[in-house]
Amino acid sequence: PYLLVFSLVHTGVMWYLVDFYHSWDKYAWYFTIYFLYVSGQTFFAQFLVAAMPTVESAQSVGTAFLSICSLLAGFAIAPDKIPFYFRPLYNVAALHYAFEGMIVTQFHDSHVRIRDLPGAPTNKRYLTSHWEHSHWGGEFCYSHRWYDIIALFAYMVVFRVGTIIC
Repeated sequence: PYLLVFSLVHTGVMWYLVDFYHSWDKYAWYFTIYFLYVSGQTFFAQFLVAAMPTVESAQSVGTAFLSICSLLAGFAIAPDKIPFYFRPLYNVAALHYAFEGMIVTQFHDSHVRIRDLPGAPTNKRYLTSHWEHSHWGGEFCYSHRWYDIIALFAYMVVFRVGTIIC
């Protein structure tokens, strides 16, 4: 219940601060993905505390893992530019699925013009509905949104079961 209330408060405030598109379906996608991501990360932390011998070692392992995964989630480094030997971490990073899900559900079918894009602007890059494909090399697709939900839910289940076992 705490994660649900936290996610409702956070997404409610964030939604209007960022000025996302005001439609119920886009908010539902955003809330669902955010709730699953926050729950998965909370259960990951609980799993590390149960699995590690000390709290300090759990903090160290968790911080290192999340730092590496956030670097390879597809935001700092475009997915098509990630070296092949780091590709498994890109596929394991929960942030990748949350980030992809939020981007593609928010900007799908939107034709709002974007201002101040870095790089050489083209007509295709000025429209948000095409921008996720041009920036992320086609790796982020609207058709992946259900896969993102399933992956985030699987993280929750795996870490919850792991905590119970430990």
